[in-house]
Amino acid sequence: MFIITSRLRQLTEYYAVMEGSQYGFRTHRGVQMVVQRAHWVQQQAMKESGTLKRIDLDFKNAFNSAGHSYLWAILRGLGVPDVDFLEDLYSKSWMKITVGTGCSAPIQLDTGTVQGSVLSPFLFDLFLNALLRLLDATGITHGIKKTPQWNHAAFADDLRDNVVYWKTNGKINNDLQCN
Repeated sequence: MFIITSRLRQLTEYYAVMEGSQYGFRTHRGVQMVVQRAHWVQQQAMKESGTLKRIDLDFKNAFNSAGHSYLWAILRGLGVPDVDFLEDLYSKSWMKITVGTGCSAPIQLDTGTVQGSVLSPFLFDLFLNALLRLLDATGITHGIKKTPQWNHAAFADDLRDNVVYWKTNGKINNDLQCN
């Protein structure tokens, strides 16, 4: 699995498949960068008299919740090579449950990534990458002047979304609307 993971990481980095806002399990990126970036934007928002609203999401049981059919569709859509190989590998995944001295029949796994596999965090990063692309496509950013424009940062299964509320003529302008 290490060779497959290494190959896929190299290819997805070389061809810029991963969004720049994903910091989890990537070379030369880490949680320190996310924290530093968020702190800097917060400081700039205070200087500009804006109010930064931050939404933090932590996906519960993230690695166990990625549906295989969705995962393969996302990987194919991103142009990731060897999806057929991965799909075949996962189609043969099963488990048995032991209770006391008894053991269940084999149970086919159709969600989640293999626990303990070096490939699993990378597969989840790619799975989450689809959401990150959708967030980028909205065009909504924090709107703080003189700073790079972005609206989110992800670290593995944690996602931070930033929105700025500006007061103009006594009214609050909000670029993020929930329907």
